[in-house]
Amino acid sequence: MGKFFHLSIAEAELFDHPTKEWEKATERSPKIRHDVEESAKCFSFGRYAASLFHVLLVAEFGVIEVSKLFNAEGDKPGWGTLDRLQAIHAKKWADKTDIEKQHSGFLGDLLPLAIAIKDSWRHKISHVDNKLEWMDTDFSPEVTSEIISVTRGFMRRLAKDLPK
Repeated sequence: MGKFFHLSIAEAELFDHPTKEWEKATERSPKIRHDVEESAKCFSFGRYAASLFHVLLVAEFGVIEVSKLFNAEGDKPGWGTLDRLQAIHAKKWADKTDIEKQHSGFLGDLLPLAIAIKDSWRHKISHVDNKLEWMDTDFSPEVTSEIISVTRGFMRRLAKDLPK
């Protein structure tokens, strides 16, 4: 017996055009396209925790790309690099490397976005042994949509301003 799923017009639009408004980010970083698409499709079916999981992978990819610019990847690239980026930004000007000085404004603009993304889900997810463990999967569409929006803005900014 077959199943029939009904989507609202907005949900169908999101399902049919999952990378809409992400074009610059996916052109700059094609590796994120799959997770952008999966996030949108999961959201359109009301699978908000799954949607968030995929978009957080996109955000983490962005943080890792920024860390590469500042040679701050470490031995475990991921959200941990955000702490290293914050430490770089907090350095006294005289103690910064030439790259850190050159891109100080860029880093200063990106850190609040990255921190907002990380903090928005921190109380719901535990990061143990470099694996995400969902402690609470009760995400509302509003909260999920806000996190997606901030992530999209973060990734657009990287697409535009991250040196190649």
